[in-house]
Amino acid sequence: MTVVKSLRNSLVSMRSDPDYFQSIFHDREKKCAENNIAIPPVRKRKPSVLLDEAAAQSQYHYETKEEQQRITSFYPLLDSLLIGIDQRFEQESCDIVTAVGKLLNLRIPKDDIEILANKFKVSVDELETEATLLTEYDGPNSKGCTTNTIKEWLDWFKESDRSNTFNAFYMCVQCFTVLPVTSCSCE
Repeated sequence: MTVVKSLRNSLVSMRSDPDYFQSIFHDREKKCAENNIAIPPVRKRKPSVLLDEAAAQSQYHYETKEEQQRITSFYPLLDSLLIGIDQRFEQESCDIVTAVGKLLNLRIPKDDIEILANKFKVSVDELETEATLLTEYDGPNSKGCTTNTIKEWLDWFKESDRSNTFNAFYMCVQCFTVLPVTSCSCE
């Protein structure tokens, strides 16, 4: 989830930094000049004769090609990307992924325990106790929150027949493996 969050932050900074688009626009102008591609100028539309005077004066005309491209192309593209990321990676999904990662590392705060307990319908007290016990127990040595780590935990539960002993922990890990992480059901 850190990759998704950093991508989103990068897109937000691109949108808020006027120098970023300006550098892209100037690079585009250089490439067009190198390849003898003419950039059409901004066309100022003639106001419609059907509009009254007030409506004709309220029409906005771009002063430069850079301004036109920034407003009509760059900002809408970034907005579309940000909205798409927000829709696919909802806050609840991010919280669950983060909490499971902390659970697998056996360093999980109370807030994250409550998130997992509510999502996977297990007892908060049992999950907290099991996570504490597993820190002192001889479980899988791998840390992290990759699919390999999850597989190692599930294999350990199966091989050592500990799924009943650490039922809440086991249920969280097992249910997480089939949970659609995004709102698009893992496209």
